[in-house]
Amino acid sequence: LVVGTSENIPFPEALDYDLSVSSQNILLQVAEEGLGAVWLSVAPYKDRMEYVRAELKIPEGKYPFSLIPIGYSREKNRFIDRFDSSKIYYNNY
Repeated sequence: LVVGTSENIPFPEALDYDLSVSSQNILLQVAEEGLGAVWLSVAPYKDRMEYVRAELKIPEGKYPFSLIPIGYSREKNRFIDRFDSSKIYYNNY
């Protein structure tokens, strides 16, 4: 579970961005370790956030953002390289 707080951070308005990057980094490391995972959105859906908060006893003031189950995949990692150099632009669009 990726949980955030806006306490004592310099840019609380960027919290969702920070938590998104954290979630992505978890997924990248999971793939590097040869495991499987999936990003399940919790925020910004209030009903999901309250459900996760209640089930996992997350205190008020903490922000449940995403849930990432991690485990061994039944199948070999099916990584698909979607890199497309034609979508990169330099100094103009």
